[in-house]
Amino acid sequence: MPSLPQSKRRRELTAIGLMLLSVAALLLLAARRGSWAEVAGDESTFLAMTESLVSDGDLEFTNADLARLEATERPARKTLILQRSGARVAYSKPVVYPLLAAPLVALLGRPGMAALNGLAIAGALVLVWTILRDRKERGAWALTLATFAGAGALLPQIAWSMGDALQFAFALAGAALCLGGPRRVRSVWMAAAGGALLGPLIAMRPPNAIVVVAVVAAVAASGRVRRALAAAGGAAAALVLVLGLSSALIGAANPYRAERATFNLATGYPAGADAARALEQFDAGRATQRLGLRPAVRPRVSAYSSLYFLAGRHTGLLVYFPLALVLFGAAVPGAGREQWALLAGAAGLAAFYLIWMPDNYFGGASFVGNRYVLPALALLPLAVRRPPRAGWLIGVWVLSAVSFLSALHSVERERGKPFSSQSHAYSGIFRLLPYESTALAIEDREDRYLSDEFLRFVDGNAEVTEHRIYLDSGRQPAEILLATPRPSGVLRFLVWVDTPGAALVFRDWRGAQRFELASHGRYAGGLIEVVAAPAWRRHPFWWTPANWRAHLIRLSIEAPAGIEARADVRHLGPYRLAAKFFAYAADPVELPSTVAAGGTSILRVALVNRGRRPWASEADVPIHLVRRMWPEGSGADGEPAIGFTSIDREVARGERLELEFDQRWPRRPGRYRFELDLAAGGVELFGGWLGASIASGVVEVVAGQAEPDAVVSSR
Repeated sequence: MPSLPQSKRRRELTAIGLMLLSVAALLLLAARRGSWAEVAGDESTFLAMTESLVSDGDLEFTNADLARLEATERPARKTLILQRSGARVAYSKPVVYPLLAAPLVALLGRPGMAALNGLAIAGALVLVWTILRDRKERGAWALTLATFAGAGALLPQIAWSMGDALQFAFALAGAALCLGGPRRVRSVWMAAAGGALLGPLIAMRPPNAIVVVAVVAAVAASGRVRRALAAAGGAAAALVLVLGLSSALIGAANPYRAERATFNLATGYPAGADAARALEQFDAGRATQRLGLRPAVRPRVSAYSSLYFLAGRHTGLLVYFPLALVLFGAAVPGAGREQWALLAGAAGLAAFYLIWMPDNYFGGASFVGNRYVLPALALLPLAVRRPPRAGWLIGVWVLSAVSFLSALHSVERERGKPFSSQSHAYSGIFRLLPYESTALAIEDREDRYLSDEFLRFVDGNAEVTEHRIYLDSGRQPAEILLATPRPSGVLRFLVWVDTPGAALVFRDWRGAQRFELASHGRYAGGLIEVVAAPAWRRHPFWWTPANWRAHLIRLSIEAPAGIEARADVRHLGPYRLAAKFFAYAADPVELPSTVAAGGTSILRVALVNRGRRPWASEADVPIHLVRRMWPEGSGADGEPAIGFTSIDREVARGERLELEFDQRWPRRPGRYRFELDLAAGGVELFGGWLGASIASGVVEVVAGQAEPDAVVSSR
């Protein structure tokens, strides 16, 4: 073989070096991940399917599967998607990926799934290189292929225990074999083999049929009708085989249309002692895939989604697969019928998701970049007649380097927070990109309905409980998607901070608003009403057919220099705190006039709720009985001592509440102003709205024995 010209050899060596650099960057990010024992989203089900094949050779969910699941120490793996077919319960994901992964998992354990992904992608790239190296400008093609593989989010797909990397590999290798194949083996049989790789794509995700049709059409458009028929026949035969295997193993040819349900520790599993209760979850008869041939056209939603498809923080081609747009643009000038067929297939698959599934065109929680369009991207290197200019490739590498450094910065900065597939986008340049609605953690259920409105916590900068949002000073703002059916742009928050002098900062696309919080002795807080910018998105979300308005907001807490502050934030939604909210009727309370220093009194209070909402200390708007005391003459701003008494049950409107509690008095003698009141969120005193507290008076604290009226009650 004659030696390569120096320029070609240099470019090929550069391509190899760039690929090695990309692999090293991936390994660096992987090393910072924290824990590889965790899985997210669909990974849990795919991993359980593969282990079931290795352990007992089937995909039914039985007592043996439950025992194996309970033996694991990885909680995230305990969420499974299962289906019921007659009396059978089986895993409900496509079977191709676990079938191919099982031998490697039996040999290597869970890393076997990553090994399958890596081998599949590497094999497909090598096959494409055997075609491209026969063309002119061999060195430029080497750089193009290295850029396609390494300067984007293709390699990170290897880390996910899911079938998306395999779909990409099937699409790339299958299209390469159908369209050409290696120089000396181009035959009808090679096209049939390529079709056999394409067929399973449809079983793994039905819309991939667009890619298969595009490849067959491209072969036919080039005048090779026999090869096109062979490719179509190979695809059809492989599809029938996979559908038959799926029916035999899990009882459904298409698991996405089966009767499915999600099971975890909270719901129980349809096996074992609690099977009967868990099986009732199937009664709803829900199927994940409800797509039909006719789309429910929503142009506005599709237009929004198209923006995020191109430049979104979690899915944008510009940052995750930048060469895809370059290749598409390079293929259009001078494209023949074969190239147009491939380009139409790539654009068609993307358009399908943006039109048929505009709310979920990106593929759920466990992804880096848009995993649904990976098979479409595989067509682009084969649609280009001449490699892009070097300047474009350099630009792609520069953009990818910036994205990688930003991702590394984000992962390092957010260490210690819950890891997710979105950790790379918690900070850095990704936060400057448009935001699309994607779950942070399905298993951890960080999505919340607070005050009848939906909040999705986008990053790890807020701690979330059933009713509360916790913010810490010194951290970057917590980003929240707030979806509401209300036309009003007024957002209400009840804020409590453990240090005085704090402020809440609210940001949306129109700018930042800073709210100084009133001091209450050693803490601060109050009711905040924000006039938010108009909703950035309005459409039916997945949980409701009605149009909801989406606000993307950022909340942070600021504290005086050198002080660490923690804020308890309650989202009030449509509920307005007004005088009618705070209304009550109280029996008179006669406070003691004289008490012993350091002594204790038993106080009793009786109230009737006349407000519009129930009272409870563990509600979305918590209500407590507050006791405040400060030295007489110092004023209410003189650092009062504060105590809280919880309301342990729900007190409905019209109900009577009686509380009894011990009140310990100061050890230092003197005159003290003492006040009893109810408070919302610990900061909004009822007396501030009604003009008077439940009880207020001056108590004389004296040394020695207290007078008899130290023990009092309400009348």
